[in-house]
Amino acid sequence: MHEKKVLVLSGSNGLDSKSKQLAAYVAHRIENHETKLIDWRSYDIPVLKEDRAKAGEFPMGIRMLHRVIAEYEALIISVNERNLGISGFFKNIIDWLSAFDPKFLDQKKILLMGTSNNEQGASHALKYMETILPTFGTQVVESFGIPLFSTKFDSDKNEVVDEVVLLGLIDVISDFVQVLEEEQ
Repeated sequence: MHEKKVLVLSGSNGLDSKSKQLAAYVAHRIENHETKLIDWRSYDIPVLKEDRAKAGEFPMGIRMLHRVIAEYEALIISVNERNLGISGFFKNIIDWLSAFDPKFLDQKKILLMGTSNNEQGASHALKYMETILPTFGTQVVESFGIPLFSTKFDSDKNEVVDEVVLLGLIDVISDFVQVLEEEQ
């Protein structure tokens, strides 16, 4: 079996965000494949200016991030939800990357997750991402949302404490890994 490289991202720029906690948790549950969790904040990415993008003036942070993404065969993306969509921070990054390379996710497999402290479990952000990601050349293999995150995840112990959510998450991770392993 060929070990795959899986890049793990969170759509949040908060230090202690729920989506970052979920991303880190899932990254550690991927076995037999290399995972790397990156923090967007380490890249200097200004607010998108259409004129700069049209002129081919892309920030170094976007160029570097594009190179990093290109090194990986699959991504795990944990999105947060703001005002029934993804955060402006994350949308800005996607806008820059897609302006730089419209197929920046070409042929990559995606495990998409989201969480929130409401009953919807980031369902609006997930639906948005499920709609737009394929336009960048990728396949969303699995999508999973966790509602009421603070009651289903113990941040101090870094573990899912709701058995139903845990079983669902294990299934989604297993299905994702199986798809990765089928591609040789």
